[in-house]
Amino acid sequence: MPLPLKGYLPLSNLAQPSCSSSSSPQPSRLSTSLSLSRPPILPALSIAVSATLCILLGFLCGLQSQTPTTAAPSTSNTQWCVHPPTRREWRSLSALEREDYISAVKCLKTRSSRVGQPHSLYDDFPWVHTFVGDNTHDTAAFLPWHRYFIRIYERALQEQCGYNGHLPYWDWTLDWLSIPSSPVFAPSSFGSTGNTTPPTPLTVNFGSCVTDGPFAGLPLLYYREAYTPHCLSRGFLPPDLIASICTPNLRPEVMSDVARQGDFWAFSQALEEGPHIGIPCVIRGDFANMTAPNDPLWWLHHAQLDRLWWQWQHVYPEDRLSQYLGPAIEDRTQNVSLFDVLVFGGLAPDVAVREIMDAETGVLCYRY
Repeated sequence: MPLPLKGYLPLSNLAQPSCSSSSSPQPSRLSTSLSLSRPPILPALSIAVSATLCILLGFLCGLQSQTPTTAAPSTSNTQWCVHPPTRREWRSLSALEREDYISAVKCLKTRSSRVGQPHSLYDDFPWVHTFVGDNTHDTAAFLPWHRYFIRIYERALQEQCGYNGHLPYWDWTLDWLSIPSSPVFAPSSFGSTGNTTPPTPLTVNFGSCVTDGPFAGLPLLYYREAYTPHCLSRGFLPPDLIASICTPNLRPEVMSDVARQGDFWAFSQALEEGPHIGIPCVIRGDFANMTAPNDPLWWLHHAQLDRLWWQWQHVYPEDRLSQYLGPAIEDRTQNVSLFDVLVFGGLAPDVAVREIMDAETGVLCYRY
């Protein structure tokens, strides 16, 4: 029996034509049905005229609905996504494109909370990830929940801060031999590890304040479930420990094994328990706990995980774009359904899983 869906628009409710735009950033709502007035003429003629009008209006609305969209978050599965933009790897962006992205991220600190908390829109994301998204880990919902979560973030950059680009990803498979040497940690990108000049006070999770790059000294409010004001913190493990503990989860043979998994749940588990934890293992500080979205680099890490899922899906798209298996959030002894609802704590409308299985549809509308 399908779960009742909050924010879900059944296809049966789409019988009446509507010309409302599908590109609005607001949650989808049923538009007011058309009212066709009938003059006092013969009933047969009246029916014929009404039918003709309905066909004509339906045709015109159909034409309008095919306008390319940048995919406002929505629970309607009827949106068109004609030309999905391509998300790109961080180092492929020009210097100006990187600056634009960084400026938009910093701008979120100046925007108001959507979830009714006395903090910024930037802080909404670690808050929701901690108090809502935590339950999705080690369940089938891990990949789809985070897919929509990072899309919500991307839209916040675009709509609230005027960002004209798309969410980049960090392909750490290019850097697995020396993660700390990756270009993403350059002063012109996301800055490096925390301050290592003694005496250096530790802040959170063996990290200390990042002192270089555009996010040096970034003020943050939460660590795990607690209100803990501190600066953006990282604390790279020593190279020998990185090599023995962290990079085994990132080795090429591990990545090949993840890609070879034959069903969704096996793939999700291999990705979550391998590469997903390999990067936080290196960086520590804010990156290695449930408030990890505190670190602006976290979003590029999860875009990479989403990209790996997207690649896996497109090996056998006829099967894998709708393949969803594994334990449910509410009761892990139960299997899941594409009609299960993913909750986002007021940050965005809740969605059914089936709405976000295909990244190249109107609800998401992007590709890699």
